Amino acid sequence: MANGPQLTIENLPFDLQNKNYLKQTSNLSLDLSTIEKIHIQRVLNYTKGNKVETAKLLNIGLTTLYRKIEEYNLNNNFWDSQNS
Repeated sequence: MANGPQLTIENLPFDLQNKNYLKQTSNLSLDLSTIEKIHIQRVLNYTKGNKVETAKLLNIGLTTLYRKIEEYNLNNNFWDSQNS
């Protein structure tokens, strides 16, 4: 949690702190919703699309995960194709 009105690099998840990761996303607007979308997608990829495991790792409810998948227009094809 940030101690003040601004986030610093130390407040970001470890994968976002990685300089190579930041270079890969340097063209993106890193607002909170973008970071959340990227993080959910990465965890879905990590779990090979297992939504129950993804929700556990993200510490959110399964219903919330489904809502965010729909909200961010994430689809199964991305993580399925990454693991084929």
